[in-house]
Amino acid sequence: MGHDHYSSPFSPDRPINSKSEDLLGRANFAESLARAIKSWKGKDSLVIALYGPWGSGKSSVKNLVLDSLKSSPSTCPSILEFNPWQLASQSQITEAFFTEIGTQLGRMDTSANASQLADKFHAYGRYLRTGRFALGGVKWVLLTILGVIGVLNLVGAFFESYLFLQFMAAGVLLMTLALGYFSNLFESISESFQAEAKSHALTIPEMKGELTGMLAILPRPLLVVLDDVDRLSSDELKLLFQLLKGNADFPNLIYLLLLSLDHAEESLKQLGGKGYIEKIVQVGFEIPRLERFQLDKLLGDEIERAMEAHGFLESFVSDGDRWTSLYTLGARGFFRTIRDVRRFASVLALQLSHFSGAPVQEVNVVDLTALQVFALFEPKVYQAIFLAKHRLVDTGDASDYLLDQTLDKDAKQESLLDRLLASASIENRGYVRKMLIELFPRLPFDKQNIRFSGQQETSFIQSLRICHSGYFDRYFLLSISQHDLPESELHSLIEASTNRPKFIQEILLIVQRGLYDILFERLEAHAGRFDMGQAEEIVTALFDVGDMIPQNKISFHAGNPEERIAQVVSAILARELDASRKQQIYVDSVRGASGIYVPLLTHTQLFHKTTTGSSPNFNAYLKEAQEECVNKIERAAESGVLNSNKNLGHILQYWKGMGGSESKVGQWVLGLTKEPDGLVKFLRVVSHLVTSTEGRFLRTNVQFAKEYISLEQLDERINHCLGGHIDDKARVVLNAWREALSYLKSSSDQAGQHSDVDFALVEV
Repeated sequence: MGHDHYSSPFSPDRPINSKSEDLLGRANFAESLARAIKSWKGKDSLVIALYGPWGSGKSSVKNLVLDSLKSSPSTCPSILEFNPWQLASQSQITEAFFTEIGTQLGRMDTSANASQLADKFHAYGRYLRTGRFALGGVKWVLLTILGVIGVLNLVGAFFESYLFLQFMAAGVLLMTLALGYFSNLFESISESFQAEAKSHALTIPEMKGELTGMLAILPRPLLVVLDDVDRLSSDELKLLFQLLKGNADFPNLIYLLLLSLDHAEESLKQLGGKGYIEKIVQVGFEIPRLERFQLDKLLGDEIERAMEAHGFLESFVSDGDRWTSLYTLGARGFFRTIRDVRRFASVLALQLSHFSGAPVQEVNVVDLTALQVFALFEPKVYQAIFLAKHRLVDTGDASDYLLDQTLDKDAKQESLLDRLLASASIENRGYVRKMLIELFPRLPFDKQNIRFSGQQETSFIQSLRICHSGYFDRYFLLSISQHDLPESELHSLIEASTNRPKFIQEILLIVQRGLYDILFERLEAHAGRFDMGQAEEIVTALFDVGDMIPQNKISFHAGNPEERIAQVVSAILARELDASRKQQIYVDSVRGASGIYVPLLTHTQLFHKTTTGSSPNFNAYLKEAQEECVNKIERAAESGVLNSNKNLGHILQYWKGMGGSESKVGQWVLGLTKEPDGLVKFLRVVSHLVTSTEGRFLRTNVQFAKEYISLEQLDERINHCLGGHIDDKARVVLNAWREALSYLKSSSDQAGQHSDVDFALVEV
């Protein structure tokens, strides 16, 4: 089926127009109603009512009736569709009602009778309307006179001695107001006189008799269709029924009235309600009852068309089981009429349009569809979900300040689920609850520190789920934030992974934007998309990029970038089921990479988590890998590259732990600490970061330093440097370490466990 109606998605009331569009099997009913209209041969007017609740599809059935009538031109009545709701006021309804009938009668044929009949109907409508307006005009005249009397009394209080001024003021005011009100009245009376003249000053009964005779000889009847009656106010609906009641004795006129019987009875209660309607409506038809399965199918078809129009159908179908679960558990309860379905289809099409056209999908379309159910039918729940982000998806921020500001502040002990449900209408809370739990798996636990398995988290990332903090905002902003990584960019990066220089360059560009945590989390989740035939090339590039990432301030919520890269490498290698092949890829990549630290981290993850019996040559590969890592460190030490490595402290630990010669490690440290810059560098890497209520500091770690240099040598070199020319930052480090060593010398605690000293640096 075509997608034309999605080119303009703001038409929730768009009815169908022909039998080919009928998805609910109502065409047979419409054809029967059309046959009844064509077979009518009565002397008086026929008023037919098509009853149905608001949004039940009355306009669609009406269009099917008209389509059926027009399919047989020889027997089709002339058709006039009159929409009183589009008129600006009650005063226009009366005149427009007869004017449009007259105009249509004039179009039915070119005979003198038809032309004269059209003029008569125009005159009849003006005559009736003038009577109504004249009565209204009298009311305004009386109000004007009363207003003038009031003003005269007010003026008299100030101009008591100037009586002629009072009369002048009153006269001017009276003329101004009267001219304003009388202008329309005079115009209407003039029109009435003209109408009377044309009709030879006939009375209303005489005019109706003349019109009756002329209508009786029409070659075919006129069908007047009155739609959107449910939208009229009570007063407007009363007027419309009075027009029908007072003019229902004209021959060859058939009225098809579309309305909700409940709404009409309530609006016409003062006139008799249902009894009054039955006096006017000769034949009433109930619109065919919509079965639940029909509404389900209609909604499914609308969603499918919207998905296909915007390029998401394949993705939606592949995740169809989740939508089925969401729909049957809760969403189904929100769709009660055809109008509900149409409105939702329009809203969904609009939201999908924000993400269509992208090279890859940026949101989970099932989650987006479910969220739009809330947006349309429970907007307060939709808003509460947005404000409860930190609790729903665990962003690491424990604050739920925004939620507390908008939900019940006195219900702090209630669960988050209960507080969200408080935003829903009572009749929908059961549906809302089931949908929320399906969308946000963390919600039933009501704990921020709940953790899902790595496999579940990976699944959330791969599926772009709203319950993952990295994707939540997309569903509300309808775009990709500058603090987010578009899936299209991630897709491009993975495609470039077999080109090592390009792969490294694109990673570094993303890291420069501060998105390294998002990047490596998603690369790990999408490890299955890498080409394993190029695994060595990809792993080597990741080993290299680890040492190229500049040192940044450590985030509370983001992991160390090198550790995240090692996790990506491990996830890629985990895809290789042959343990020997996996270990060989790792060894060859270490040998070919220039990076140092990430290979060491990967070594721990790959070998320490693997059992000895996982491959026949496990011990041999382990030894080969360790030797290759040690050789890499020693080559970097000899070339001077190691001096500037931002992860020097960790590398020194690996150097010793992997079997590196203690004498080589110690000699290298002694050589490094001979110069002030090297000494300060070493002291900083053997200090560790601490956080307290007073801020973030570095703390000396004497025990760590002792593993690489004797404390006597260290003390000597610190004192020597302090006696020379050094900058203020270096002096802060050296003084802190001298204080720690001094405290250690004077303390009985020779282990030095309580001798460490905190110090702060500008760049920490």
